[in-house]
Order: sequence, then structure tokens, then C-alpha cells
Amino acid sequence: MVQYKSRPALLAVLASVMLLTTGIAGAAFAGSPSTTVAQTDEATTDEPDGEEVIDSFTERLETIDTIEFTRVTETESNGETMESTERVSADLDAFQKRTETIDSTFRNNTTTVVNESTSVTYNEDENTVTEYEYRGDILLPMLEQLANESAIDYEYLGTDTVEGQDVYVLEGTPTEQLDTESNTSLTVYLGTETRFPVQMAIDVESSEYDYNYSSTITYKNVTLNEAIPESTFDIDVPDDATDPTENIGPDISTYETHDAAQSNADLSVPSAELAEGYEFDQARVIDGDGYYTVSSTYTDGTDRITVSIQNDNPFDYSEVEDYEEVSIGESTGWYAEYDEFSFLHWNSNGQSFSLYGQLSEEETLDIAASVADE
Repeated sequence: MVQYKSRPALLAVLASVMLLTTGIAGAAFAGSPSTTVAQTDEATTDEPDGEEVIDSFTERLETIDTIEFTRVTETESNGETMESTERVSADLDAFQKRTETIDSTFRNNTTTVVNESTSVTYNEDENTVTEYEYRGDILLPMLEQLANESAIDYEYLGTDTVEGQDVYVLEGTPTEQLDTESNTSLTVYLGTETRFPVQMAIDVESSEYDYNYSSTITYKNVTLNEAIPESTFDIDVPDDATDPTENIGPDISTYETHDAAQSNADLSVPSAELAEGYEFDQARVIDGDGYYTVSSTYTDGTDRITVSIQNDNPFDYSEVEDYEEVSIGESTGWYAEYDEFSFLHWNSNGQSFSLYGQLSEEETLDIAASVADE
């Protein structure tokens, strides 16, 4: 079953813009058998209850164990048009996903397989392979955003027909816009029988950032909660495939112990234990052209927080109205809350610090104070 966690509201809006282009009938879904999405043969004759449609839609998303679909995306951003067709298979319980790019404006014949530890992408046309450590806890961010009613307010608009199917139409409005001068709208067209999206349309306009974005996403050949062969998530990479990222971009080193991070990093690393019971989990050192960052992750056994340190951060947080000025010892910090998450930035002893996590303001400032006192 999909595991949903709240995300910062601002990031939720950004994710809705960027990730929606990437990859239901009440309580009966919890124990329902496998479902194959098919076209509706007959139009719905009785006008449904709008709240029931919305509730069954989010419940449908929350009760997905496995899913396969073909996603056709058409996007226009500041006058540039992009199109892609992808086939996606995901097993949420086993935390595995396969995405095959069938046709795209930028690249074709590309396959990406993700599991709880690794993301591997193979481009058949170029015979290249890239592999990254996967630290996320979400396979289908679009589903998380759509099911998060604290981030999106839905309104039932009625019925229509899309792609030959009878649909219910929902209008979604983010609870927080990208900025004070922006407008983000989302329209979801649900199959009247499946309560799964047949199509979605998203539009974003921001005069502050001079940004315009629109996208139409169509879902075809959808199957829900049917067994997916384990071999689906295998990826066959030839021995002679090359890694295009070698010698490109920053050097990234990961350290699993605090002693190793402290011994190898050129900047200070916070203590192995922080206030509020958080202990060191992992550190990542990013050494790029003109920048150097040490990002340490801590956990209390349930939640994670990240403390990042770098030599300089030219960004002026005082210019962003979402941030409030706070004091961290003798230093001035800038604090913001997004949903259940908090972010704090401050400068101290010639270094730039950032703290991010699912914390209250008091907890955030206590941890920052413990780091500043070191």
C-alpha cells in the first residue's frame, strides 16, 4: 500500500508542477480483488454525491499495492513544448518501479529501475548506464500529491467524456500557491467506475517568476492490484555500457559513520548526537566546482533531519517573505514552516548552515543552538 507522508506546502506545489509530468467505491476497496481499468460502457445516469466522489478518489489512490499504466504527457513551459510516452510498473509493497520511455522529445529507449536502495537508468540508443543511491521513500510522487487533501482542495464539477470514457471532473487548488503573484490549477478527470485518473491537466502562471507552465497527462492501459512478475524489475545492461556521468559534475562521497565523516570532510561535522534525541545516520560530502557542502542526516528512530554546512551561501533569505528572522545565539537565522516541516538557515563562524526536518520551531531552534555551540 502506498505510504504517504506530508511534505512542505511550497515543495508540494513545486512537486505538483515538476513531478506530475514524471510517474473507487468507498470502503470496499480495502479488501477488493485485483482490478483492471476498463472503459465505461454506459454513462452514469444518477448525479453522484461530489464528496463521495472525492473521498473514493483519494481512497482509491491510498489502496494501491501494485499498478501498471502507460502515461502520455504533453507539456508547454515558457513557449517550449515537450512530449513523452512512458510505461510504468510499480510494486508499492516491495518498493520497486520500472519506467520505460517509449517516445520522448529528448530521449527514447530508456529504462529506469528503482528499488529501496538504488536507481539504475539504461539508455539503449546510447548504450549508457547511470546508477545512483536511492534515499527516497516515495515511488510515485504524483499519487502522494493527489491523495494529500491537506495540500490540495478538491471541488466536484460534474461529468464529462475523455478518451471515450465517462468521467467525473474534479478541480484541485493547492492550499499554498507558488508565490503571492502565482496561480496554480489542477483538473482531474476520473473514470466513473474506477475512480482512477483518465487524464489530468495542470496550469501554473507566476508573474513574479515570469513563469508559465501547462501539462496534460493521459493514463492508458491501467491495471491496479494485479500481480507483477518479479522479472519486470530486472534490468539487462550490457557489459560494454558506459557511464556518462564519470568525471562530470561534483565528487560525491558518502560516509556511514560519524568518525569517517569527521575525518574526511574539510568542513566541521555536527556532533554524533543532537538535541531532541537525534543520532547520526549518514553524511554526504559534495565537492563541486566552486562549492563544497557537507550534508549530515540524523534520525530519532522514526523521523529524519538534515544539517547542511557549506563555506558560503549567496542566497538572501531576508528577501523571501516566507521566512521570519530568528536568533541563534549571536547569529541571525531565517526560519520557515511548510506543512509539518521546518527549514532554518543561519551563518556562523564563516560557514553557512541549513537545518531541515519534521520539527516544531522550538525543536528546530534547540537543535540549531546545539550545533552553533560546538
